[in-house]
Amino acid sequence: RNRPELNDFSNGIIKASFNFDNADPQAVDYVVQFFYLWDYKVRSLMPRHILDQDILREKDTGDSPGSDNTTAPEGPLLILHSKVFTPTHIYDIPRLIELSIKKFKAVTQVQWESNSLLDTARETYTSTPSNIREIRKAIIKTLYKHRGL
Repeated sequence: RNRPELNDFSNGIIKASFNFDNADPQAVDYVVQFFYLWDYKVRSLMPRHILDQDILREKDTGDSPGSDNTTAPEGPLLILHSKVFTPTHIYDIPRLIELSIKKFKAVTQVQWESNSLLDTARETYTSTPSNIREIRKAIIKTLYKHRGL
């Protein structure tokens, strides 16, 4: 795991630098949100007319307007929560690791039939080291529970 690079003291203030390299820009945004809010809210970069279609689909599934999936389509939600996990693990942010897994599990409980679940599993397994099991366990449990996929 990497630690933030601590810069020299300047007037008694410690500054930390993070290098997110190839991390997904939205995932980095959620990490920064977490630093300020102890939470992150998923926002979509999708055009409004596509979001309107997704909201209509949500009404069919009974999802509440206050849930995470009201602002982003289901597939990207699954992938985004798993992408948040990668930089949080790299920089060892335990509370955000737990939160990203919790949010990922919540989305999979409702949207396990999503076409993106297998893509998310593939993305997660290729973007995290094999000895990092937390997010992988969540994926395995979902796939096992819904073996008929």
